Amino acid sequence: LMVQSLEGVYIQRSGQLDLSKDVVLYRDDGTVLTTQSAAVDVRRAAAAGSEMTHAEGPFGVLDAQGFTLLDKGDVVQFHGPARLVLNGASR
Repeated sequence: LMVQSLEGVYIQRSGQLDLSKDVVLYRDDGTVLTTQSAAVDVRRAAAAGSEMTHAEGPFGVLDAQGFTLLDKGDVVQFHGPARLVLNGASR
């Protein structure tokens, strides 16, 4: 998982990274999440955000009101209401 933003504050003692302004999270499967703010727990390899989130990847496109990312990005939960458009499967 890779994360970037225009602004951020790292609190070393607690391992918390607070990101703001154009936050982008990249997963190695090609999924990209964009939002305006996110809190990252570096020690637990987790992140969360409560602002509008846009996700694009091999699965399709998803827009939600927030997200929770767990297990180094292996698990992503989206908070709704949400809108999902799945890509068609090819055989």
